[in-house]
Amino acid sequence: MKKHQIQVKKRDLATNVKQLRRDGVVPGNVFGASYKSQAIQFSTKSFKDLFAQVGESGVVYLNLDKKETPAMIDELQLDPVTDEPIHVSFKVVNLLEKVTAQIPVKTTGEIDIAEAVLVTVLGEIEVEALPTDLPEKFEIDVTQLTKVGQSITLADLKYDRDKVEIVIGEGGLEAPVLLVQEVAEEVEEVEEPTETEVIGEKEGEETESVEEDEKAGVQTKEEEAS
Repeated sequence: MKKHQIQVKKRDLATNVKQLRRDGVVPGNVFGASYKSQAIQFSTKSFKDLFAQVGESGVVYLNLDKKETPAMIDELQLDPVTDEPIHVSFKVVNLLEKVTAQIPVKTTGEIDIAEAVLVTVLGEIEVEALPTDLPEKFEIDVTQLTKVGQSITLADLKYDRDKVEIVIGEGGLEAPVLLVQEVAEEVEEVEEPTETEVIGEKEGEETESVEEDEKAGVQTKEEEAS
């Protein structure tokens, strides 16, 4: 297995991080259970090249002060507009202790089923393994799906079962990862006619009511006079 490394330097907390980013440098930090947290910085280009190879589940060796420290990406923050990395946190790992990680699902090929759509139920799958045994991804060839209702379950995935264990949820190993569903037919909504308010009728009703009130008032005055 290829050893992935990146050169990092200690970062002065007083340094303006916006200026670092403009200079092509990513601010970050590294921490661990028995490792004193350290603010670091590294080349944006170097990190992007590294991330393209290891993703968030691969082991990275941080070269700091002439020492190699095995770590994994714990958190990656991206700029919402440019999608450039703006901060990265690394977690130091013990290569002899198992860790849990979310492994992405990648599909190859395309389905050729009339009036059907491929639904990704699980975009990531949680697994447990030694850091160096973690798979980079779960790759699935979807051309094996030929009809509506077919699915790829956790039990169908190909991986080294001697080294990697899937963290099973409520659905067990039969939980679907991908599913072929029939395209739902859109039902055209029919607008119900709305009742039109007849203004004249209401005005007429109000006029009659006023006239009746006035007549009643006249009668009352005549009764009082008599």
